[in-house]
Parts: sequence; structure tokens; C-alpha cells
Amino acid sequence: MRLNVRDKGFFMKSILYISIILASYIISAYATTDISRLVSDTKQKYFTLDCYCPNCSHKLSAIDQIPVFSFYINHGKCKYCKTQIPLLDHMLEVGLFLFFTFSNILFKFSLTAFTIQVLCYEVIKIFIVRFYKKQLPAISHIFTSLVLNILIFGIYSFMFILLKLI
Repeated sequence: MRLNVRDKGFFMKSILYISIILASYIISAYATTDISRLVSDTKQKYFTLDCYCPNCSHKLSAIDQIPVFSFYINHGKCKYCKTQIPLLDHMLEVGLFLFFTFSNILFKFSLTAFTIQVLCYEVIKIFIVRFYKKQLPAISHIFTSLVLNILIFGIYSFMFILLKLI
């Protein structure tokens, strides 16, 4: 697909491309939180938009939830209890963002890219949870995680569908 600046849909397509990349950035942070909640034995709620420090359980502000950026601003520590954020969480967040972004570019922002992202994320999640826990968490936790993923990736897919309509 070649973009032509004179094309009337060029501006809208550009906005959608940028939106998809920003959504990839946000979803990578959500994915890291999802995996962390499944791996940890905390009693954090799954059906919430709020994020909490896994150590002190303090609710994180919106600014503290900005992926990668907040990690560097807070020097890799929780702003409230000063506990070090695991480097693996940061690497996972960056890795997922790069994977989502490059698969979008490689597959030209198609529904194929979206499908590959969802499937790979679920496989990565199961692998990491099995690696750390040596067993899968309760079925209710897995089900809740899956339902949330369907909702979040469903919203994400809407942008891909819009791109096809333009």
C-alpha cells in the first residue's frame, strides 16, 4: 500500500497509523501488568483500570503508568515505596512494544498483524506464567485475563478495521 500525499485519505491514514503505534505502546504496558498479576500471588483485582505497585499496593497515578517513560523518570523504582521495578518487567514492556510496532510495519497494519500480535502475546503470557509459577494460575484468573484481553485487543482491532475502510 503506497501513500500519496495528494490522496484525500492520506491525512486520516497517517492519523490511524500513529494511533495504532501509540495503542501498541499502551497495550504493551497493559500486557506487562496482566502477566505480572498472573505471576504474582497478590490479591489485585483484574477488572480494574487501576494499576498498583506490587510491593506497597499503592495505586499508581496516570503519569506513573506511562510505559517506559515512567520507568526512566522514576529511575526504575516505585515512586511511593522506592522499591526497584524488576528489569524483566521493563524489558518485557519494551520488547512487546517493539514486537507490536514491527509486526504492524511488516504486515502493513493489516488484520493479519493484529491476529499475530494477539496469538503471540497469549503464547508469551502462558510461557512466562508457566516459567515463574511452574503451574498455571487458577482458571478464574486465566479466564478473567482472557476476557480482558479480548476487550482490549478488540478496541485495538477497531483501528485496523477503520484503516481498511479508508
